[in-house]
Amino acid sequence: MSNKGFVAETIALAKADPAGAVTGLAGVVGVGVALMDLFTPFELPADVPDEVFLFGLSTFLLSVYGASRLRRIRDKEERLRDDRHDLLLGQIAQLVEEAELRQVPSGEINTLLVAELSSTSGWWFRGGSGRWFSRTVLPALAERKVPQPVSIQILDPRDKHLCARYASYRSQQRDPADIRDNESDPRAIQTDLLACILSARVHASHSRINEDIVLLRTYSPMRIDMGSSMLLATVASQTAPALMARHDSFFYKSIKDEFESAAHGHAVLRSNFDDRRIPRPKDMTAESARAVLEGYEVIVGEEQPTSLLSGFARAEDLNFEDIYRKAFCVDA
Repeated sequence: MSNKGFVAETIALAKADPAGAVTGLAGVVGVGVALMDLFTPFELPADVPDEVFLFGLSTFLLSVYGASRLRRIRDKEERLRDDRHDLLLGQIAQLVEEAELRQVPSGEINTLLVAELSSTSGWWFRGGSGRWFSRTVLPALAERKVPQPVSIQILDPRDKHLCARYASYRSQQRDPADIRDNESDPRAIQTDLLACILSARVHASHSRINEDIVLLRTYSPMRIDMGSSMLLATVASQTAPALMARHDSFFYKSIKDEFESAAHGHAVLRSNFDDRRIPRPKDMTAESARAVLEGYEVIVGEEQPTSLLSGFARAEDLNFEDIYRKAFCVDA
């Protein structure tokens, strides 16, 4: 350190610790006087302690001042390190928060989904059965006063083998506390799928929701919930982390493109049922649920439309009481 820097720092320390500065100054004066008395003709007055005692006392005072000075320098350096550390942590936190793509702990998933649902202007869902979507997202969007585009991509409930494979996957991947008694039953998955379709149609008929539904021919372990500003990709386990992507990320835009092009090659649902005849959720019955679902036809490319309630989903084999209860949380 230069002399100028030393002097400036000493003055700063003296201002911060006046008592320490007085102690140091007394020590310097005492040492100087003792050395003058010892090595020069200069004589101390008789009432002043001899030079040995004065030198020892002054040296002690200087050591006290030196220790105080070193402590304050160390404290200053530690504060500077702490400030730099806090700044670095803040920068890292900002980078994580603003990252286009990042992993989200399981405990934060629901909070992010609820926050996104509160401000979004539409929803895009791709998943196995859509229980949370039909029970939470659709009722929330149905309360909005402006148009709400909703894209739904779920498994084809008419495909027995697809429902069975997904049921097997769910029963193996879900956490033990979340597994239902009939989790591995393909009929349980089918009920969830039809309940999701029913919920979408009923809520749309009494709101500004504009839904389009695609039936997938295969399932993915990853579920997509996408709002206007972000998407979350999750899996069956409630304890697993999620992947979050912001709306301006490449991943978000790519998934959005997939949603928009999914109608090519997959089955698309079209309802021919008169919306004016659809009861509100609280007035639904097993009979009205059957009527709404029978009003759907499935369209695949240029093929002739077929009924939604066909194949593995024949009306004679379905429990419509269970379907409408699952759709509107009547059993909750």
